[in-house]
Amino acid sequence: MPNSKSNTVPTAARIEPVDKLTSSIESLSEENLSLLCELDRKGFLIGKDEILDSYKKRLNNILNDAAELKNNLALNADFNILGRINISESDRISEKLSIKAKSIVNATYAFEPFMADAFYAKKGLGFFIGGCAITFDSGLSVILLRNSFRNKARWLFYSAKELVAHELCHSVRAPLNDNPIEEFFAYSVSPSPLRRYLGNCFRTGYDALLLLAPIFLLMVITFLKVFLVSSLDTLFFWILIFIYPSFLLIRNHFTFSTFRKAKKILEKFIPYKRSACPILFRCSYDEISAISKLRNIKEFNSFIKDKSETLLRWRVIKARFLQKLI
Repeated sequence: MPNSKSNTVPTAARIEPVDKLTSSIESLSEENLSLLCELDRKGFLIGKDEILDSYKKRLNNILNDAAELKNNLALNADFNILGRINISESDRISEKLSIKAKSIVNATYAFEPFMADAFYAKKGLGFFIGGCAITFDSGLSVILLRNSFRNKARWLFYSAKELVAHELCHSVRAPLNDNPIEEFFAYSVSPSPLRRYLGNCFRTGYDALLLLAPIFLLMVITFLKVFLVSSLDTLFFWILIFIYPSFLLIRNHFTFSTFRKAKKILEKFIPYKRSACPILFRCSYDEISAISKLRNIKEFNSFIKDKSETLLRWRVIKARFLQKLI
């Protein structure tokens, strides 16, 4: 199959001003695939089973919240988020950093987010948290970086552009609500092979809790053995601390393996190999798993045909990346 230096998008007027985007949403229809593709390119992905009406409603809600955020930042020296984090217009990250982060996600997943509000948080982030994305009920996301990045490009093992790109992946892919492989896509923009491979080990806060709990329990048991009950056997607790890490690694291995198989299938059958990761980024984990099990071009074509006939999201995927396939 031939390679391509860029992912082809059907011809469409570029969406830039907010008022133009608003008017475009009002006239949006399922037949207007060029506009749907352009919205996808701007980071407005269609949800897992989302239909056009709910998609339009969500986009309007995002724009309304974005306008409200802009007004609040203009009127208030400090605007409060979540009751504990204050941001102001002066805390907004530089355009240079924003462009660098956008170029990373665009090269990896073929989107350049229209909504990419990111700020330095003076306080309120956890001690070990470099950044996070806060997604409001409307779907609008705001990215927060710890204040350490304001005057330096790196903090611990992370660069500012990597963290912004990481959180952009989360905010853009949020409509899919797809936890099993969410962190995998976000960590895939990292320059570190270790983070790219192990990033998806921790899918929820419970994973970290269940990893640390046996360690703290062992510390307590060891304290009791040393100072109170010298006959206490700690072997079981030493074994216990390795059980959950082993589970995380095994689960992560199978997830990573499923992704690699699906990627190979796509690279084998689609017109442009570079489109494989952008396509999978827009898939649910169940769909990625299904793609990984396809055995030949007939099954692949049947899968794409079925999905594109039943889901608006897949009609856009097909129009953007698979025009020459069927």
